[in-house]
Order: sequence, then C-alpha cells, then structure tokens
Amino acid sequence: MKDKALCKWLRDNSSGTYRPSAEAATRIEMLRHALNDLLNDCINFGDGKLSDCKMQQAMDTLKDT
Repeated sequence: MKDKALCKWLRDNSSGTYRPSAEAATRIEMLRHALNDLLNDCINFGDGKLSDCKMQQAMDTLKDT
C-alpha cells in the first residue's frame, strides 16, 4: 500500500484517543514532505550536477513511498 492510500486508510479508521491512527497518517505525510525537501536539496546541490542515475533513484524513492 502506498503512502497516500495508507494515510487515507489510517484516517478513515481512526477513533481518536483509543486508536490515534490519524496522527500516524500526519506523521507519514510530514516525513514524506521532509524526504522530498532533502531530495530536492540533493538534486540542486552543486548547480544540479548530479548524475541521471542519482536523480532517477530520488524519483524512484518518492514513487515507492
């Protein structure tokens, strides 16, 4: 299950204090955003002089999360 679907499921099945899965969904989204920011920093490092292979790995990492 990909992050987007997982977060939706967690929110749909959250019941507040007893099962705070909505908090887990928020945490996943925050981590995904942080990962995206880090990958963008890496891609832009050194005037964007990263190899195509590294850029492809970054895109694949985001797709798989």
